[in-house]
Amino acid sequence: MIQALIKFTPDGLVLTMKRRRRLSRSRYVGIAIKSVALSVIVPLVIVIAWVGTNYKLGHAFSNGQMLIGILFATVLCFFMLNAHHVDFWLARRRFRKSPYFNEEVSIEFSDSGYHSRSAKSDSMLQWSVFTKVIHFRDGFLLFQGPYLYSWIPLASLVNPSDAAELATLLRSKIANHTIMEPSILTNDR
Repeated sequence: MIQALIKFTPDGLVLTMKRRRRLSRSRYVGIAIKSVALSVIVPLVIVIAWVGTNYKLGHAFSNGQMLIGILFATVLCFFMLNAHHVDFWLARRRFRKSPYFNEEVSIEFSDSGYHSRSAKSDSMLQWSVFTKVIHFRDGFLLFQGPYLYSWIPLASLVNPSDAAELATLLRSKIANHTIMEPSILTNDR
């Protein structure tokens, strides 16, 4: 039996969210939209600033209008580039109100399933509940359908030498096993 001890913290939640988002194909669409928007907004700000300060063209914009336009475009660009940080901040803030905030959970992995225990919960899941596992360099992302997932960091294992055994167990019990980043500890390739 393999055992892991995990403390549910806001930083752990954000790390789990980051791992999950790396798998989403829609993030490439978001990157493309942001790139196109920035390639339009930045030249537009430059033109507004140039036209607004160029006396030969006349005063197309008053100084106040020009500053408001530049400020709006700058704030828009800032939020476009940092929206994920705002999302992580909101997740941290909301998680502080969760009954599981800073809860310490013991998870046991065995041939019969996944058993998690804490002061507030006790849950036994059979391996058939898990639809997919993604192996990262520093842990495993276990999926129960497309939207419910758990992050198991290798650092949370009670015995660090159990990493290879856990990788083998997960590979044998969960059919959809993907290696995102091979781990040196588990010799995955």
